[in-house]
Amino acid sequence: MRTHRSGTALSICVALAAAALLACAPAPGAAPAGKPAEKAVGQPGEKPVAVAKDLRTLRVGLLPIANFVGLYVAEEKGFLAEQGLAVEKRMMAGGGEILPALIGGSLDLGATNVFSHILARDGGFDLKAVAGITQQVRDAPETAVLVKQDSPIRTAKDLEGKTLAINLLNNIDHVMLQEWLELKGANPKAVTFVEVPYPQHGPALQQDRVHAVAPPEPFKTILKAQGARVVAYHYVEMSPRILQGYIVASSDWLKTNADVVRRFAAAVQKGETYYKGNQKEARAIIAKVLRQDPALLEQITMSDFPGKVDPALAKWWIDAGIKRGLVKRTFDPAELFYETVR
Repeated sequence: MRTHRSGTALSICVALAAAALLACAPAPGAAPAGKPAEKAVGQPGEKPVAVAKDLRTLRVGLLPIANFVGLYVAEEKGFLAEQGLAVEKRMMAGGGEILPALIGGSLDLGATNVFSHILARDGGFDLKAVAGITQQVRDAPETAVLVKQDSPIRTAKDLEGKTLAINLLNNIDHVMLQEWLELKGANPKAVTFVEVPYPQHGPALQQDRVHAVAPPEPFKTILKAQGARVVAYHYVEMSPRILQGYIVASSDWLKTNADVVRRFAAAVQKGETYYKGNQKEARAIIAKVLRQDPALLEQITMSDFPGKVDPALAKWWIDAGIKRGLVKRTFDPAELFYETVR
């Protein structure tokens, strides 16, 4: 566990990105797009099924989480193929790995949370969100502060003088927790935040290495099943809607792949719409892609997928980053978003 408080999570990302820019050739994304999808003739009375020849394969960096159900469904149900596309999914550790790979050209598209994106933009890297917008909403909280069942911690104030596990210092969860603590009248500086990977939150709590944890799904549901008690759903206590993350591309890649990204975004949005009407099937697809227990996927709280973004939700994160000394300057949040999600 790491308990230091200095430096930002993006410092690693920026260093890696700079190295990637020096070491990698220009992004190969400028290759011609694949041929448009061709329609196959179905059986009489059936709606023709779209198929495609010479699919354009996109290299997409992802985290192994459920938030990208729109993409998973789009691949499984053939919505990407309808658009003449295929994906090579690369499951990666996080933004510190994904964003440098995007900037260096070894990925075409990649997942990030909104705060990592803001840190990258503040550091001079021009990336645009193109698809897969996710947000937490008050009636479906994904993330929680949890403690052992017999813990005396009941409120934010009770966390003062205690140790709280987060995935990464000076990133989205850390910023949100500090904002929530202040909202509830507690002093964030009186809480010791330590870095613990999400899969280790449960063991760290049970072994009394930390007093509280703050994981997202599926770890929230797993810990609750193991007897942990929820102290707060801190994200949605801050606002009824909190922007979380999405899939991004570099502006340079977008200049030569505008049509490709429009088709990709259309397929992902179709996958999200399908999920909303077919949740049981879609959750089974997630379980298959992530190799997780289908029974667990049926229980977890899923993100909200609005399709389009409200830039004001990103402005909240910019302001919080400036307040915490992690973001140097303000800027128009619309700069973060491509036309496909606006």
